[in-house]
Amino acid sequence: MLHRALNVRNRHPGADHTCRNARCQQIESQLHLIRCVYITPFWTAIIDFVRIVLSLDIRHLPHERTLIFGMRSSDDFLPPAARAVIRHA
Repeated sequence: MLHRALNVRNRHPGADHTCRNARCQQIESQLHLIRCVYITPFWTAIIDFVRIVLSLDIRHLPHERTLIFGMRSSDDFLPPAARAVIRHA
């Protein structure tokens, strides 16, 4: 997500900035797409997929670091294939 220019609602002045998920009443932003409690199960499944299919040891970092920066530990990046899966999710 680091270089994405996603069309999230808080990018439009004067428009409704509420998350598009009807159950969530938070302000929608790029960071919110990672932190939203209703979207977190999706990201957990993506990380589990990368961990299992690509046989990677992804330590228990906050999802934000893995999803935004492509990190597998506090000082190591994921390999390109894993970053590509996350980028296209």
